[in-house]
Formats: sequence, C-alpha cells, structure tokens
Amino acid sequence: MLGLILMIIGIAIIVVGTLLTALKAGRGEVKSGGVLLIGPFPIVWGSSSKLALAATVIAIIILISMTLLIMMR
Repeated sequence: MLGLILMIIGIAIIVVGTLLTALKAGRGEVKSGGVLLIGPFPIVWGSSSKLALAATVIAIIILISMTLLIMMR
C-alpha cells in the first residue's frame, strides 16, 4: 500500500512540475536536474551546480531512507 501511495505522489509531483514549467515558458531559461538510482548507485545530473547539489542531497536522503526501511524489516 505504501508503494502505491509513493508512486501516486511521485506522478503528482511530475505532473505539477510539468505544468509549472509549461506556464513559465517564454519567460526565462529552464534548468533541469535529477537522480537515476540503479540499485545502490546514484547517477546525478543537473544543468547548474545548484541543481546538481540539490539532486545529490535528494539521492542521499533516498539512499538513507531505503537503508532504514530495509533494516526495519
């Protein structure tokens, strides 16, 4: 059940981000960044150093929370 809730929240975040980006189109530049987790190995990218740093922090938070969830089983 928790997995389904997290998937719905993730999809909602993506939709909101896409809509906000579409509404801001033509009023400046668009920057992007993200994290791709392949097992325990994060691949982080960003079009600016701030976004790359934010993505790195998010990746660390995700890895810590995954580790804690696995340990609590």
